[in-house]
Amino acid sequence: MIRLNALFLFFWMCVVNTGWSTHNRAGEITYCHIEGFRYGITVTTYTKASSTQADRCELEVFYGDGLSDTIYRINGPSCSGNLAPCNACGELVGNDIKKNVYYTEHIYSGAGTYVISMEDPNRNESIENIPGSVNVPFYIESTLSIAPGLGNNCSPTLANPPIDRGCVGAPYVHNPGAFDPDGDSLAYSLVSSLGTEGTPIDGYVLPNQVYNDGPLYIDPLNGTIVWDSPSISGEYNVAILIEEYRNGVKIGSVVRDMQIDILALCDNDPPTINLNTPICLIAGDTLNEIIEVTDPNPSDILSIEASGSPFLLSPEPVFSSVSAPSPIYSSLYWETSCMLVQPLPHVFNYKASDNHDTIELVDFEIQEVSILAPAVEISNIEAMGNAVLVEWTSPFCTNANRFKIYRKVDSLGLMNDSCQTGVDPSTGYTLIGTTNTITDTFFIDTDSALVHGQKYCYIVTSCFNNGAESIASTEQCTELKQDLPIISKVSIKTTDLFIGEDTIGWMHPTELDTLSVLPPYTYKVYRSEGFNSANQLVFTSDPFQSFTQADSLFFDNNLNTQNSPYTYKIELLSNGVVLGSSAKASSEFLSAEPTDNAVNLSWSSNVPWNYLSAKVYRKESLGNFEFVGTATNTSFQDTGLINGIEYCYYVATKGLYSTENLLTDTLSNLSQITCTIPLDNVAPCAPSILSYTTDCENSSVYFSFSDSMQTCSEDVIGYILFKNNAFGDSLYAFDTLLYPSSNNYTYTNENSIAGCYALAAIDTFFNQSILSDTFCVDNCPLFTLPNVFSLGSNGYNDVFQSFPFRHIEQINLHIYNRWGEEVFFSNDPDFMWDGIHQKSKKQCSEGVYFYTCEVFEIRLKGLQKTKFSGAVHLLKDATSSTENP
Repeated sequence: MIRLNALFLFFWMCVVNTGWSTHNRAGEITYCHIEGFRYGITVTTYTKASSTQADRCELEVFYGDGLSDTIYRINGPSCSGNLAPCNACGELVGNDIKKNVYYTEHIYSGAGTYVISMEDPNRNESIENIPGSVNVPFYIESTLSIAPGLGNNCSPTLANPPIDRGCVGAPYVHNPGAFDPDGDSLAYSLVSSLGTEGTPIDGYVLPNQVYNDGPLYIDPLNGTIVWDSPSISGEYNVAILIEEYRNGVKIGSVVRDMQIDILALCDNDPPTINLNTPICLIAGDTLNEIIEVTDPNPSDILSIEASGSPFLLSPEPVFSSVSAPSPIYSSLYWETSCMLVQPLPHVFNYKASDNHDTIELVDFEIQEVSILAPAVEISNIEAMGNAVLVEWTSPFCTNANRFKIYRKVDSLGLMNDSCQTGVDPSTGYTLIGTTNTITDTFFIDTDSALVHGQKYCYIVTSCFNNGAESIASTEQCTELKQDLPIISKVSIKTTDLFIGEDTIGWMHPTELDTLSVLPPYTYKVYRSEGFNSANQLVFTSDPFQSFTQADSLFFDNNLNTQNSPYTYKIELLSNGVVLGSSAKASSEFLSAEPTDNAVNLSWSSNVPWNYLSAKVYRKESLGNFEFVGTATNTSFQDTGLINGIEYCYYVATKGLYSTENLLTDTLSNLSQITCTIPLDNVAPCAPSILSYTTDCENSSVYFSFSDSMQTCSEDVIGYILFKNNAFGDSLYAFDTLLYPSSNNYTYTNENSIAGCYALAAIDTFFNQSILSDTFCVDNCPLFTLPNVFSLGSNGYNDVFQSFPFRHIEQINLHIYNRWGEEVFFSNDPDFMWDGIHQKSKKQCSEGVYFYTCEVFEIRLKGLQKTKFSGAVHLLKDATSSTENP
């Protein structure tokens, strides 16, 4: 009777297992914030409609916080299911697929990252890319992040059910129609389907890898999957990971696991959607688009449907769908407003079906519509002393909350772009200020970096709480009144450690109100060493009554112009009262770095004018300086030189102020003279490992490498060899080959050859190349014991010891007599036991002894322990005596 019951139980389990097969085809978990830490959680599954035995009225969902619940299906009419009556029995969505929606709400205890999951016993059977699929659980999960600063979050919603089928020899296309109700950005990727408790499924591969078909890929931005093209009919599974990001931070994800049905060759071609994308609209404009669908089969009845987050907004777009033979035209109408302004485009997902009588094929398209806040207009810009006032009009979109102000030196002639929001950093504009409210429609630029003689241009944008920014205003420009001296020259006249000399020049103010600011006038020149400050008074002019047209010059001497730049500023006084000062300007400081047959030059300064270019001059020994080249940046490489010869350099820079009346005045300044000697400090290129072999019995490694003297540099004189003793350890140098006669090397070490090997080339100046690629080899450890030895002194097997061993660090050998008493222990692999009891020091009796042995092998991964046990027979000859039983 017991055997009969067991057989019945086995048969019943098989029936249940079969009943639960051919069930789950696809599914995903979505969630949405309700209040506080309460979230609504929706599990959506797609099952085979004809498999009534596997219908689920309820599922268990795991919340990721250690808790779980049984949740109930909420969609479709009530019915009597196979397992129990259901209040909701799901909805048929075509192709023998039922959509099942289960809903619950859960309150989390606090902030954290939670993986919400659902596992159902079985997938469909005979899935091509999941071995034994009928016995592999169907598992889906989504990640919810609750953290301060992230804000409340709803996961992406997937509007297109995974019911689309494909044909052998034709591209398969699907798009999940995902949209984020919060406007977060989405990123798509293909991942492995998961099994028990979210673990990878053994043997899972992507569908195209089963029969080495064409590529299977997903667009990371819009989520469209394309398989081009399947070669064998059948059922396949893929999983789509949809990650959502807010301000560059990942805040959640959803995984859709879905089945792809590929049918045998079918007499049909898919429809094609034709539309305009991307589209830019100014808030308040009306979108009125026509979407065309065509099909090569004139008898097919085409239809198109639209989904996406815009249909959750107010005002809601109106989509007019039609169903008719090819071609069909549907319209999208949307009255936009400022409330629709957001950082990312609004996305419409379209799906067209051909309703073919044998197999329905589809096409997907994405349409991006950007609703942009219009630009504000700069109404006034004017210089106010050393500051600039910028005023602008109130914004059209009153839901904006602040303004951003951008500035750059000189004009680009920029006009606002109807599809570009914010200000592109590549334009040279930088953010200099932000207002507190939308009612602040002016900004005073009091930046101390504002310079007399430069033109300053400004752009203003309006900003929104969701991170959106309006179209940029048209730039407006102005310049500070030239009522202070403008420094124009800091040029080195003499290079010396002690008696160096700088020439400082400046332009007189041309817009000073001399009727209210009365003479006498005085200039003061300030200087400091380095690039930043200028606070040491070095010159005071005699008082004067009026300004001449000629620039003023001052010669500053007894300086160390060889090793240091100097910074200057010019102060203007009226009747002893300071009116202000010029911007600071430094001398040009030149650096020279010698290298192999070349010198790398670079120069730097801190000046208020715009840098244009520099001419480079060079001389050899006692020769004269000669022009060698022009640089539009601040560096230059002088090549074709001779190592060991001294070369001297200086640069003559060109600059310009941007105000209209100074545009023709090019500023020229000289650096100090600096000298250097080229030398070979360039490392040769790395050699290449050509081949390697190992000889375990002789504990040797043989390898060959490329000849760097032939392939890289003629002055290579040898190689430094590196290795480590275990994978992941640092490499160390263990040998040097100078002027080798061949490019082969043998490394022998009876203790161990395990490790990773590399080498570097060295040249006549001992410049060392980077390392070659490494190669790694392992030992082949050997340690065995005999099964018999004899007591005595005949010189043959007189002691118990190992056979010749290799690559062993140590052992733990325990030998026991037949009563379990330990008679010998050693951790030396080169041990010898002469049959003497280790504790009593008496000779053990003849008989069988048992041992256990732990062996620590020297391997590439480090010491690896192995264990074995055995027996050894102790014999005695006529010369031996036994004293210890």
